[in-house]
Amino acid sequence: MMIYDKPTWQLMYDMVEDLGLEKGEILSKDQVVAWFAERYPKIKRSTVSANLTRLSTNAPSRVHYGAKPTDDDLFFKVDKSGRSHFRLYDPENDPPPIYEHGGRSSLTDDILRVIQKHEGDWQKRLQEHEKRVRALEQENERLHAELEKRPSVLDEITDEVLKERLSRLGSAPSDTVIREAAVVLEDRLWGAGGVDRTLHGVKLVDAVLAPETGMLIFSTHRGEQEGVRMLYRGAMQFIRNPPMHKLIEYPEDTMRLFIRLIDSLLQLLSEGERRQELAPRHVLRLEFWEQLLEQAKKRTSLHARIRPGKDHWIAAGAGKGGLAFTYVIRMGDAQVELYIDQGEAEVNKRIFDQLLASKKKTEAVFGEPLEWQRLDDRRACRIRHLLTLGGLADRDDWPEIQEAMIDAMVRLEKALKPQIKRLRA
Repeated sequence: MMIYDKPTWQLMYDMVEDLGLEKGEILSKDQVVAWFAERYPKIKRSTVSANLTRLSTNAPSRVHYGAKPTDDDLFFKVDKSGRSHFRLYDPENDPPPIYEHGGRSSLTDDILRVIQKHEGDWQKRLQEHEKRVRALEQENERLHAELEKRPSVLDEITDEVLKERLSRLGSAPSDTVIREAAVVLEDRLWGAGGVDRTLHGVKLVDAVLAPETGMLIFSTHRGEQEGVRMLYRGAMQFIRNPPMHKLIEYPEDTMRLFIRLIDSLLQLLSEGERRQELAPRHVLRLEFWEQLLEQAKKRTSLHARIRPGKDHWIAAGAGKGGLAFTYVIRMGDAQVELYIDQGEAEVNKRIFDQLLASKKKTEAVFGEPLEWQRLDDRRACRIRHLLTLGGLADRDDWPEIQEAMIDAMVRLEKALKPQIKRLRA
């Protein structure tokens, strides 16, 4: 829905006419933003930036904004002191406008990436399944050895409160032991969640662990949080409830299994975080990183094993110790970078200088200039690309910001990975 009677890209043409921009005359991004702020204040800065990219014939990322021939061929982006500057596109002298990736349609590239990703995923899953089978076989052998030794059930418990409570029961029936262990679990849920102590069983679990309203958070991913809730729900329904309502003579192996499970659930509760203890910015970061990482998996596996966190950055190894490809989000902007820190300033500067020697080639592959920050007054160094589409505070623009960050990270890895492999020790 348009805010004014014309879309932003058409207003760009009005701006050119209003400013009397001539062929070859340079126009800065700040001038464009100022013009819109004065005449069309309801249009966000990030929207102005996005349309500048779309209308710049040589901007690689314009393909993500559905750039169309003729209508969107207005500007040619030029570099001026490391900031974005533009002039009118000259079809007679400038390179042809970019409409797709490297001669193939972006759809074809996407399909190829999906096929390659799925092939790699299946190989990884097969290897993971083989590891799990081996782990299960080893665990099975370990459990058989333990059963043969027949230690006391108390020797298998790690939770001190549970061990102390069960030690009082002596040779009590197995259902009494399980019933007491379930009471300890309920008491721990009350304390961990800080909820009403009149709640019991699955109602208590829902109050503490429900994805949207629960007081204890294990993951911002709804499916993962729901999985934790169902784990405790199952313990309440299958382990706690039966001996609460009738007498049951459990086999010793079953009793031991149930006690070990309750002991594990007690340990797991210590890993959750109280909802009210998370600062608003931490909640925003968790949600932002969760969305970005999910979208990034469609383009690259670089951060596939990284979990969303509360910090303003997330990083993945670059193939050499102390080097990391890092996403950074702030309230007003974002960046992608190669961060260099092997613990010693002299070593970091030497690595930076080796990479700097290939600056021209690196930036040619990346598609635009990078900021080479040697940071002589600090231990670490970085090579970064700043994105000014918006930041954490611009929630409505998150999809656009995340897409731009992922695209920049894919290009940054492609540009720097070969240079990193050739680094001298």
